[in-house]
Amino acid sequence: MNSACHTNNTVTNMLVDVDNKIYIPVFIKNYRIVGCVDSGSDITIMHMNLFTKIFRNASILMTSDIPFFNTFSEHSVQVKGMIKPLVKLAYDHPGITVPMYIINDIPGSPSLLLGNDLLKLGMVTLAYTGIENDPYPEIIFNYPIRHQCTVYFEPHTDLYTCETRCKLGPYEMKDVEFILPKASPVIRTDHILITSQEWDTISILPARSDLEFVTDHDRYYATG
Repeated sequence: MNSACHTNNTVTNMLVDVDNKIYIPVFIKNYRIVGCVDSGSDITIMHMNLFTKIFRNASILMTSDIPFFNTFSEHSVQVKGMIKPLVKLAYDHPGITVPMYIINDIPGSPSLLLGNDLLKLGMVTLAYTGIENDPYPEIIFNYPIRHQCTVYFEPHTDLYTCETRCKLGPYEMKDVEFILPKASPVIRTDHILITSQEWDTISILPARSDLEFVTDHDRYYATG
């Protein structure tokens, strides 16, 4: 059974969604955040909504050296400020300090876009491996230590669809665990809304749930 899960911030891709996108988990202030890797972006960008969830204090924003930037569609986006957080690739990773530019939330764009500036600082090797008809991206940071990233290669439309398996009798209702995608754009303090994508024989009543991250499965679970 599939359903849609929604957070307060929208996470889609700034590019035309015609193919899978590359996502990796990073850690900022001990928050696990899934970022979209875009080597075509010169800078690393974070949405204001995500910024306030993690840092909770807008006064730490510094004046940006970039007042605005243009998207691929030639729209001008104002930069609200910048920070220079330590971005870790794992809890025990030494981290990389990278300028991060904060913008107002843009529907249709990722809440965290990891740009070419981070890739350069990390001396990243980006390659595709696997079989010819189904290549899979591989991302290796070579600085400050060598680290091969966990990579999720998915279309953004799949990031909002959670699933569950259960047995229901006629007119029966049951609380069940829903499994979120590994690249789901949520952080541990989020509350999500699980709803049906369509009204059918079996439907999901809109349910607000907190999240539990299961390390062995590398994904979040929620209750509906």
